[in-house]
Amino acid sequence: MTKEKSSMARILCVDDNVSVLEMLALVVTRCGHHVVTCSSVSEAREKLATGGVDAVLSDWKLTDGSGQDVVKAAKASGDVPVAIISGYTHDAFQAVEPLADFFLEKPFSSEELFSLVKDLLLLREKKSVG
Repeated sequence: MTKEKSSMARILCVDDNVSVLEMLALVVTRCGHHVVTCSSVSEAREKLATGGVDAVLSDWKLTDGSGQDVVKAAKASGDVPVAIISGYTHDAFQAVEPLADFFLEKPFSSEELFSLVKDLLLLREKKSVG
């Protein structure tokens, strides 16, 4: 296995807007990582329960719940780092514990998303070492 393949992370992207989900997947793939997508809290819970997710990018307002539900599921699945990407970041900041690790307000650039993915994976690495 090459060094590139071994450093590939598995990123879960959660958004009920198909075009946003496709864009997230495109940028994360260009970052060199494997993407798992879903469009609901229930799907996200299922994907997190199977394990192997290194980080999560989630919208805040979803059809069957909120980003808070995704954060709770990720934290219960081995303290997986989560970034909330939303036009409602103020609402996300007001949420009860646990909070997401990072917040990115829509609209955002691909460079901002690329940087966010790097930050999430650095946090994951620090959590697994410390």
